[in-house]
Amino acid sequence: PGGAVVHSFTGKYLQVLPDNGDNYNEVHSYESFVWTALEFRLKVPAADTYTLFVRWAGGDTGGAGDSMYATMANADGSVVRGVPTWRDQKVGIGDTPGMFSGCCYSMTTHECPCYTEYAPIAEAACTADGGYWQTTADAVGFGATCVAGEGKMEQLAPEWYEFAGQEYGNVMDFTSEPWDATCEA
Repeated sequence: PGGAVVHSFTGKYLQVLPDNGDNYNEVHSYESFVWTALEFRLKVPAADTYTLFVRWAGGDTGGAGDSMYATMANADGSVVRGVPTWRDQKVGIGDTPGMFSGCCYSMTTHECPCYTEYAPIAEAACTADGGYWQTTADAVGFGATCVAGEGKMEQLAPEWYEFAGQEYGNVMDFTSEPWDATCEA
C-alpha cells in the first residue's frame, strides 16, 4: 500500500497483503486467528528451545497494522506452546466494582489503559492525550481488561506471540525502528 519497503539488510523482503483489517482484540487461543499470512515449514533437528528473530516494517495510519503475530504448529496442526513465562495479572474492568473509573481508548494502538483516579480527572487526562474516555460500564461492553495491581502476576505458556508497537504508523522503512523488542504472549 505504501510502496516498496526500503533498507532491508539484503535488499529483499516478504510482504503480506492485504491487511485483513481484523484487530484481534479477543484472542483466546490459536484458533482465534484467521488472517493473511506467510507460512514456513521448518525441519527441526531435535526437540529443544529455539529463538525466533524478526524484523518488520509497515502498518497503517489507523493503527493495529503494525502488529505481527508468530505461532508454531506441529505437522498435525497442534500448537507448539512457548516457554512458560509471567505477565501482569489481568482482570475485567468491571470485575472489582469501584476499582477502575474507566479507560482511555486509543484509535492508534486500540489499547484502553485503565484509570483508578476520580473519573472527571481521568477523563480530562485521557482527552488531553488525544484518547477517547470510556466509562467502566461502556468498557465492560467490549471486554476491556486492566492490570490487577499489587504486583499480582500470572503464569502462561503462550500459544502465540504478538510483536507490536511501532511509534509511528505506516512506516515502510526497516531503519525507522530497527529492533522492536516488545512482545505480548
